[in-house]
Amino acid sequence: MSQTRFGWAFVLAFLIGLQTSPGAAQERRLVAVTTTPTYANLVQLLGGDRVQVTSLMRGPENIHRIVATPAKMALAARADLFVHSGLDLELWVPLILRGARNPRILPGQPGNFNCAQGIVLKEVPKEISRAQGEMHVFGNPHYVLDPVNLIIVARNLRDRLKQLDPAHAAEYDRNYAAFENRMKRKLLEWLRQMRPYRGTKFVGYHNVFPYFADRFGLRVVGYVEPKPGIEPSPSHTAALIRVMRQENCHLILLNTWADRRTAERIAEETNSEIVLFPEWVGGVPQAKDVFSHMDYITNSIVAAIKRLETSGLSTTGAGGR
Repeated sequence: MSQTRFGWAFVLAFLIGLQTSPGAAQERRLVAVTTTPTYANLVQLLGGDRVQVTSLMRGPENIHRIVATPAKMALAARADLFVHSGLDLELWVPLILRGARNPRILPGQPGNFNCAQGIVLKEVPKEISRAQGEMHVFGNPHYVLDPVNLIIVARNLRDRLKQLDPAHAAEYDRNYAAFENRMKRKLLEWLRQMRPYRGTKFVGYHNVFPYFADRFGLRVVGYVEPKPGIEPSPSHTAALIRVMRQENCHLILLNTWADRRTAERIAEETNSEIVLFPEWVGGVPQAKDVFSHMDYITNSIVAAIKRLETSGLSTTGAGGR
């Protein structure tokens, strides 16, 4: 009996030793929590098997309307890395961080990663006024809709992963190199695909488009929302219809979370095509990662423009392409 007890004690001590040995500790995966599924996908692509990542929102959701729930705080409480847009896009982030009580991911700590580092921001306001609706005081925060900015974010994120987990720095470097090479190849593909349609005019619903439109040469003529976050009024809708007719604009890019009714009325009045525009990975089922996300957007826009042209409608207005 004593030998049996000794045998079990030996096995138990051996198992405990495995769990607490330096080799076992090194194999622990980094726990990452991100505000959006686009950032979650970037972390996964760069971290591979070294990370466990969760997004606090789903792709089709409106990031401005996310609620800081106890469940989200509990996820952040376990995180080694918290990834967010920075600026003032996710106004719910301070509540998440406060409720998580996790010193590793507080601002200024290595576990807090602001994706806006190194991004040249567009639409930085010259003056601040509540009359402007959901104004972003640092500039438009939807910068990852430009693939070039995705590369910048990924490069900085790689460096942060290496800082948090230096033992696997070479793996993060390899994963980033593969990501960068693929993204540059895809960018050339998307630019070639969109080049014949440079100058195409469109109306958006909510202002997420400046980086995307500038990269691919599209021209926004107005928004369904009179101001960001403000519901469209009948008078604004009527004025927008007049502008679209004057500008010969027949394309509407609609956020996944937006109310379709007003957009459909405008489309009917202006002979326009509506294209669903997912801001984030997962916004539509086809957008499974950052590559298929942009594939979906560019393919959908080109298909809509071709349908308009088949119907005899110009997409660029006066002067053509």
